[in-house]
Amino acid sequence: MAHKLERIDAKRLYCEENKDIIEIAKLIDVPESTVRRWKSEDGAAGNDWDKEREEILTTSFSAVKQMLRAATSRLASMVTEIQTTNKINPSEVYALRQLILSAKSLQKEIDNYGNIILAMTEFTEFMAERDHEELERLQPFLSEFGSLMSKKYRRK
Repeated sequence: MAHKLERIDAKRLYCEENKDIIEIAKLIDVPESTVRRWKSEDGAAGNDWDKEREEILTTSFSAVKQMLRAATSRLASMVTEIQTTNKINPSEVYALRQLILSAKSLQKEIDNYGNIILAMTEFTEFMAERDHEELERLQPFLSEFGSLMSKKYRRK
């Protein structure tokens, strides 16, 4: 899918950074109509950007939960990059690892969702080193599993 990384960034900017569509379009260099279409398509598929944005704004997420959200987003971007370039960016793997280690140091016990993200990250790193072609084949399932676990364990 064209613009897959841009679409992920658009949603993150809208939901997590509270940016408006005009600003997002400029930041990721796509037409405003494209960002509006992505938002609409995701909403029709049950992934409502406005609802997620509201949850973030009205719920007092701990620093750890925000870090886990960032880790989830970063992991999705990494998998997409592996798919498109067939290469692994070691600095991105390191940055993701550091983000997760930071989250772990802030909270002794990470909740179930955090443990799932950690396990998915470890598995992704393992597969990236061992067989990145197989990782590419598994990517749709990893994304779907991450989404299901987010819905199941995310506290509101």
